[in-house]
Amino acid sequence: MATTAGDGTVIPDKEDEPKKKLTRQQRKDAAIEKYGKGIKTRFIYQDLYDKEIPASTITNQKYIYNEYSETDLPPDLYKKNQEYRERDQKYNDWKDKFYNEKVIPAGTNSVLKQETKIPFGGDPIPQWRMSEDDKWYKKYQESGFDNPDKMEGFKEYAAKKKWKEEGDLNIAEYHWNKDPRTSNPVNNEATSWRKMIEGRDDIKNKELLFASLMDEGADAFTYTYQGGTQDVGYDGYGTFGLDTFGSRYKEFQEKGYLAKDGIGDRIELASATNELDQNVTSANFTNLNDVLSAKRAFILSGENAINRKAKDLGITLSQTAMDYFTVASYNFGEGGARSMLAAYNEAGILKDDAFMNDDSYEGYRQPHKHAKRRVEAINMLRGEKTMTPKKKIKPEEPKGEYALLESHPDYLNNK
Repeated sequence: MATTAGDGTVIPDKEDEPKKKLTRQQRKDAAIEKYGKGIKTRFIYQDLYDKEIPASTITNQKYIYNEYSETDLPPDLYKKNQEYRERDQKYNDWKDKFYNEKVIPAGTNSVLKQETKIPFGGDPIPQWRMSEDDKWYKKYQESGFDNPDKMEGFKEYAAKKKWKEEGDLNIAEYHWNKDPRTSNPVNNEATSWRKMIEGRDDIKNKELLFASLMDEGADAFTYTYQGGTQDVGYDGYGTFGLDTFGSRYKEFQEKGYLAKDGIGDRIELASATNELDQNVTSANFTNLNDVLSAKRAFILSGENAINRKAKDLGITLSQTAMDYFTVASYNFGEGGARSMLAAYNEAGILKDDAFMNDDSYEGYRQPHKHAKRRVEAINMLRGEKTMTPKKKIKPEEPKGEYALLESHPDYLNNK
C-alpha cells in the first residue's frame, strides 16, 4: 500500500527483503562460534536424531562351540553342545601337540615335515606319485616358504583334514543351521532415535544421553546401518560403548537403574579387550530400546556418584558442571570423576564453570578434553532445540451440521 507525503507525492511502501536462507556450512560455523569447537564433528548429531534406522531381523543364531548353561538350551541340545565342546577341546589339544611337537599321527603322510619332502633344488615329485597332501604342500611350496601366515594356513588345513578323516570331528558341523531351536529371530521395525527417545519418559536428560551415545560410535552406526538380517545383535561394545554392561547389568537392576524386565534374556554376553588391554564383558542387543536402557543405567549411576560427592563437599553444581562430570564418569570411571570434582573444587574452577576453559586443570587434561566436547554437543542439542518434540498440527474441528455428522458413532464406525 502506498503512502502520501505532505506535498502530495506518492511514496511506494518498501517491501520487506526476504531473509536469506543460511547454507548448512554457515549454520555449522555459527554453531561452532556459539557452542565451541567441540561440535565441529558433532554438528551432524542434529541430523542423525531424525535419520531413519532401517528395519532389521536379529536371528540370534547360536553356535555349537559356544558355552551355554543348562537353562540356555533344551536338554537334548545342551547334551549335544557338551559333546561338541568336548570334541572341540580334544581337537585343540591334538592340534597344539601337532603344531608344537610336530608329532605326526599314525598314517599321516610325512609331507607335513617340510625338511623331509621335496628338497630345495631337487627333482619334483612326479604328479602321478603325489598324494593329496603332496599336492597341497606343492601349492604351498609354490606360494613361497617365507610367509608364516601361509604356513599356518597350510598346517591348519592339514590338521583339520587328518582330524576329519579320523572321523572324530566334522568341522563343517559347528553351526546348528538346521535346528530352528538354535535361532530366536527378533524383528525390529524401521525407526529413528527421535521416535524411541521421545517415547521414553524415564530418560530425563535426553540431550546428554544422545550426545554420549553418538560419541561412543552410534553416529557412524546411524549414518551407515543398512538393516536386514544379521546373525548377531547390535554390538554393545564396538558400536555403543557399553563396554562393561554384561558384567554390570544385574548391579544396575539391584540399584534401580535398570528395569527387571527380562533384559538378561534379550542380550548375548560378549567378551572384549578394551583400549587399556583389560578384558571386559559387554553385550550384543536384539533391539535398540534396550541399548537406550543400558545407556540410561550408566548415566544414572554416574549422576548419583557425582551428586554424592558434591554433597560431601558441600557444593551445588551447575547444569553444565553436572553434565560435565557425569560424562566424565562414563569415560574416566566414577572414581576418576569424583577425584576430578574434588580437585576442581579445591582449585576454585567450578565457579562460573571456569573448568570449561581449555586445559583448565593440568592433572586431568585427557578426560577434560573428552568431557568438554561432549558438553558442547549437549549444549548445542539444547540450544538448537533439536530434541524438543515436534508439534503435531491439530486438525480443525468440524463446524455446523457437519460437526454432528462427523461425531456420530455410526459415522465413526464406518469411516
